[in-house]
Amino acid sequence: MYQPVLARFTALDPLPPDGEPVLLGGVHVSIDREQLDEARRNLYAYVSNNPVNRVDPSGMIPPPPTGKPGYPKPGMCNKSFPTKKAATGTFFCFCPSSKKSRLKPIPGVKTFPGATPGGPAGGNMKFCGTPNGAMIGGGGASPCAILIIKCPEGTAVIHFTPGDNPAHTLNQFRWDGCRAIMCGGDDSKESNCLGDDVVSAAKARGLPIVGISGGSGCGVDGEGKWYDSTWGSEPSGA
Repeated sequence: MYQPVLARFTALDPLPPDGEPVLLGGVHVSIDREQLDEARRNLYAYVSNNPVNRVDPSGMIPPPPTGKPGYPKPGMCNKSFPTKKAATGTFFCFCPSSKKSRLKPIPGVKTFPGATPGGPAGGNMKFCGTPNGAMIGGGGASPCAILIIKCPEGTAVIHFTPGDNPAHTLNQFRWDGCRAIMCGGDDSKESNCLGDDVVSAAKARGLPIVGISGGSGCGVDGEGKWYDSTWGSEPSGA
């Protein structure tokens, strides 16, 4: 924290738990508390060593993402890894929208009445190459929300759960030329709050959500076209 009157830094940036990845110089690294204390005594660490082009009065704004996700070969998926979580005690949501009000027809969607790929577990995400004949997606999302991001290089499947931080999760990467659909959720307050957060986070990142399904699962089929699943829930309609 910088105090302009004193022309001094009066406190270090807030510290995460030991071992949790942090952003230093635009790169995610895991370091212990002693190393982190020392690193953040750098006078320009609060703006990732770029005081000319960045400002961060609180010391808590992460630098902009520098690259796209690493997609594997066509037909392959990387190992799942966790989404970003909201800090304890910072979750406020009083008047979320309803599930029905968020639904938006998915262009050209194919609807499957049965089970579809389960995808990553709740609170996790994975990146897959282009479909190459195989379906890529997620399912079983209630009260969770599944975000499918289709990019020229591959597809990201993110299974958000209540307590996740969609903004910090999406802000880790650039999504140039990508489009997304969303599915899952129920009408509980926590689920509707999560759904609203995902929509607003995608909008803030410039990631268009072209459709939102009420189904429990969604993704892209073997030809790269959108699909949703009506298994146990209501579809979006086309």
